[in-house]
Amino acid sequence: MKKDELKYIDEIVENSLQDFQLKGSEDEWKNLEKDLVRQNFLSVLKNFNIFYAGLIFLFSSFLVFIFLFDFKNENKNNLNVNAISAATNNFKINEKSIFPNKENNFFMKKKFNFLKKSSKNQKKLFLKNENYLKKSSKNQKNLFLKNENLLKKSSKNQKKFILKNENLLKKSSKNQKNLFLKNENYLKKSSKNQKNLFLKNENLLKKSSKNQKKFILKNENLLKKSSKNQKKFFLKNENLLKKSSKNQKNLFSDENNLDTTEIILKNKSSLNLSNWSLEIYYSPLYTPNILSVNSDISEDYIKYRKNSEKALISYSYGGNINYNFKNLTFQIGVSYTKLGEEFSKKIVKNKIDSTIIIVLDTFQIVKYDTNKITNFYNTTNEYNYFEIPLITSYNIKNKTTIFSMKMGIITGFFLNAKGQSISLKDINETIEINNDLPFMKLNFTFLVGIALEYKLDFRTSIIIEPYIRQNINSIFKKNYEISQKYRSTGLKIGVKYYF
Repeated sequence: MKKDELKYIDEIVENSLQDFQLKGSEDEWKNLEKDLVRQNFLSVLKNFNIFYAGLIFLFSSFLVFIFLFDFKNENKNNLNVNAISAATNNFKINEKSIFPNKENNFFMKKKFNFLKKSSKNQKKLFLKNENYLKKSSKNQKNLFLKNENLLKKSSKNQKKFILKNENLLKKSSKNQKNLFLKNENYLKKSSKNQKNLFLKNENLLKKSSKNQKKFILKNENLLKKSSKNQKKFFLKNENLLKKSSKNQKNLFSDENNLDTTEIILKNKSSLNLSNWSLEIYYSPLYTPNILSVNSDISEDYIKYRKNSEKALISYSYGGNINYNFKNLTFQIGVSYTKLGEEFSKKIVKNKIDSTIIIVLDTFQIVKYDTNKITNFYNTTNEYNYFEIPLITSYNIKNKTTIFSMKMGIITGFFLNAKGQSISLKDINETIEINNDLPFMKLNFTFLVGIALEYKLDFRTSIIIEPYIRQNINSIFKKNYEISQKYRSTGLKIGVKYYF
């Protein structure tokens, strides 16, 4: 056999016996454990170091030395305790009672003499403490006597202080009485002054009433003169007032029944208008679109779109609330606006059918039959928005007309869309316009316009407002291939009511 074949057989055997195991008996496992314990013990002895043995010997000898030293000190302390207890009890102790053996050293005798001397010193110390206590008791008595004297002196001072306070209180009561009398006199004088002031005010009122009467008479004369002038003015303008309203005709037609005060009051009440007004309008809207390319799409696509789309006359309607401040007007409202265009396109497609004719004389004839399919598309594309305009205008006022110049921003919220357009991938195909396309949900439009307001009466007027509006951003998102905006022209017609 070859070597490669032997290797292959070895690999087969190895792989097949890889997970194979033999289970031994319990006696064999116990014998193996005993052999392992012996081997571990012998390995420890082999690794035993002389340095560790020296350290163990030094540590054990140090413990034995400390034990022996403590035992000797305990015997000495027992002898000292017996000697001190005998000295404090005033017993006569023989040297034999402590030193029964004559062979004791001289050092212990000296220690006994030292204990005798310490007992004498303790007696002297006790006598000194008794003398010190006697002296401290005498000092405490002297201190107590001093404190008694201080208390007596403080009581005398307190009595003096109380007497002084009593005198002060008596003086203050006298001063209060004097002050009360002074206040009474002052009040009497003030009452007299008030009476005099009241009399002076009465005289002034009488004089002022006379002056008021004179002023009223002068005003009456002025009113009479003004009424004559007003009569002349209203007679001249009688023809103009007839055109304005039927009520004014009845008011100014009869000169004998003309009352100028009633006319002035009516005019004032009618002119007393607030700064707020409401307008409702409808606007036709011409909506051509502006197309541009955002990606690598050919410019021919824009040409096809322009040829197939036509601007549409759409509409917008809504209402605004106006606030007038001097010559300025601030406007906010809501509106519904429809943008769009007309889409019309003729698309021709060729459908090819082929027939094969085989002749036995080795001739093969192929004929093509082509059919043309023409599709006509004619729809209206619509883009619907809910809008909130914020407009500011400057007003030039006349008697019956107001001319305004307007400018502002319109915020539009996308609602829905429908229609058809040319496909971006194939010019001969169309796509459906619906809400699935990437429309911008929020759109901003800039507006500029002029307005003419004609007053029908003091509260209502008609407004005519031509304007131009253009999208600031595209109706599609930025990542879309086409940018589409609208530059619209409109004519707003509405009615305004002043509160």
